[in-house]
Amino acid sequence: MRIAMNRRQLIRALGASAALSAGGGLAACARRGKDADVIIIGAGMAGLQAAMLLEEAGARVLLLEADRRTGGRVFTLDNVDGRPEAGGFEVGPMYARVLAQVQRFGLGLHGWIGDPIRYALHIDDQLMPASQWAQADENPLAEPLRTRPPFALAGAFLPEASPLASLESWLEPAAAQRWDLPYGDYLRAQGADDAALHLLSVGFTADDINDMSLMWMLRQQKVREFSREAGPLQFIDGGMHALLGAMHGSLKGDLELACAVTSIETMRDGIEVDCAGGRRYRADHVISTVPLTTLRDIAIHPGLPELQRAAVSSIPYGHGSSVFLPVREPYWEADGLPPSIWSDGMLPRVMKWQSQQGEYLWVYLSGKANIFCRNNPDDVVMEMVMAELKRIRPATQGRVERGEVMCWSKRPWSMGTFAYRGPGDVRRFGDVINQPHGRLHFAGEHTAVLSMGLEGAMESGERAAFEVLERLG
Repeated sequence: MRIAMNRRQLIRALGASAALSAGGGLAACARRGKDADVIIIGAGMAGLQAAMLLEEAGARVLLLEADRRTGGRVFTLDNVDGRPEAGGFEVGPMYARVLAQVQRFGLGLHGWIGDPIRYALHIDDQLMPASQWAQADENPLAEPLRTRPPFALAGAFLPEASPLASLESWLEPAAAQRWDLPYGDYLRAQGADDAALHLLSVGFTADDINDMSLMWMLRQQKVREFSREAGPLQFIDGGMHALLGAMHGSLKGDLELACAVTSIETMRDGIEVDCAGGRRYRADHVISTVPLTTLRDIAIHPGLPELQRAAVSSIPYGHGSSVFLPVREPYWEADGLPPSIWSDGMLPRVMKWQSQQGEYLWVYLSGKANIFCRNNPDDVVMEMVMAELKRIRPATQGRVERGEVMCWSKRPWSMGTFAYRGPGDVRRFGDVINQPHGRLHFAGEHTAVLSMGLEGAMESGERAAFEVLERLG
């Protein structure tokens, strides 16, 4: 087939108020012995973005999603008071693609609601306001770190300004040679002792602070620097499901839910995808947007090149669980402490959160604290959280209720939060996971170069869609 738009025309078309007709859909493709021009595996933000762009250009798209819902690691919990977001939801000032879709569908945005997060510290099993930390007996830090609260400690060791010249510099070989080393080793070289490393490890993305590359920390710092002067974070009115619903609703092609892909086979004249249960689909190209943790279980024929296969099998993912607890009474008025808690115990971060729909506690269990969540049922996790919260902060008893547990590490189609890079990964792999393999293309936040989070997912979906369009054209 001949795609009607080139890349420049497609970019201009993104401002249109409605998608172009797909010109016959899957029935027309079936007459030519295929189910679609492009099959997209995964209906999260990357997959939906790629599907919209491809349909804008006239391609026929089939979305295959293993879960029984769209959205991937974006999930608004409509069944919990306050309708908390259990996945990605912050819209940064530089999220151009996300903001473009928000504008396209006429969605509203709002800023931070409620008071800023103020922490009480729970250190060495003692609870105190952060203002007492510098003089507290439980403070193990030496000067000049002693006056810095533990949740702001990382900034004392990273360079004041990121040494990376640009957003893509983290992939430059010279930068990787210098900075792609264990984060914990770097901290020790900068003077961090065991006490400081203990506090720096609290709530860390990885289970061990040395499991992450310093380069990944510098990349995050560069993204924050790039965004800092552009404006504040925003949030979508009604929750992230409003954007997901609008994107999904704009598509013309078919969506198959509960369709777990088991194999992908590239042939001379097409590519075939097999799903559990015996379903088979055929197209000209496939875009896989699934996390690497899921991609590892999909048989790919012919096999990926050795380096790309190694990257898929070994790039690590963070672990995080969220427990949401509706607040019925202001317990902080009863004990006079700040509402949120930062702890070196079992509950690293307990944040009083305010949405348009209500107030709740967001208990975020990441890194080592997440090991309990990974190894226990959700009801046991809820029991632990409620008991520990009552123990370390008695004023919460009777004023906070059970809500919902979301453990991304246990969900079969994610098995983690977001990809990061371990020491040496950037030097070894570069951006090899982005590279097409025959008719198979790759997207997802783990393949993004310039952005992270929601914008990174959309960036990757855009890139993969352009790759396919250039080959279809």
